[in-house]
Amino acid sequence: DSFDDALGEYDPYDGILLVNGNTMNYIYMRHPKTKLWKDRVSTEQLLSYPSRDGHRVNIIERALAEPGVEHIATRNEDGTVSIFGVGGRGTIAMQADGLRYTVEEQDPLGYAAHAQASTLLDGSFHSNQAWLEATTTTDYPYGIQRLYSLLSAEHCGDLVVLAPLGWDLASGYEMFVGNYRGGHGGLRADQLRVPYILAGPGLEAGSIITTARAEDVGATLFELLGLNLPEHAEGRSLISPKANSPEPPPEADTQ
Repeated sequence: DSFDDALGEYDPYDGILLVNGNTMNYIYMRHPKTKLWKDRVSTEQLLSYPSRDGHRVNIIERALAEPGVEHIATRNEDGTVSIFGVGGRGTIAMQADGLRYTVEEQDPLGYAAHAQASTLLDGSFHSNQAWLEATTTTDYPYGIQRLYSLLSAEHCGDLVVLAPLGWDLASGYEMFVGNYRGGHGGLRADQLRVPYILAGPGLEAGSIITTARAEDVGATLFELLGLNLPEHAEGRSLISPKANSPEPPPEADTQ
């Protein structure tokens, strides 16, 4: 059977939930017009999704009302990404010179109330490095770039469901430990912020780097091993002089 034929078994349903991590799930909705699972469903369609009894349902609002759901992230028709929380919505756009984050009503990520992160909510586009440094001490470090990258992936769900602190969205799937009341896959700092210590030849003793990504650690190891970093790699070496130079702008279509 082809992939499309295999999806036919889900035709009796309008939505499918997949567990992607203990604190992150994907929801795929059948496209309201084409009726195909492979066609993306936009934020605008999710805010007014046609039910089978002829009513319109706000899927995002319904999902946020569920216990254990803190945020919902979706894709917009114009290519931007939105994140919803109780009482607010933030929208992420990308251009060649970086990312912009705008807030409607309350900020679901709390950046607006953070002294350093709030300085980037000025309507301008800022580099990945700027967002990393400004949000590293927030509850959702580097959340802007991570959300945009995830929701822009070809096979990401139409809704990304994120759990609050102390919740496990994969309950029932953990055979030996039951519910973790936490886990992996989310945006929260307690899942992401970890110490990393590296020692050896070619490293300056006592050097401290306050902000870095997992991709940067990989790029650093490539340099230490004398390997060429793949062209598609996103990280940059933390021991190279270029590590402290302005980050090259991301490649993206203008939004």
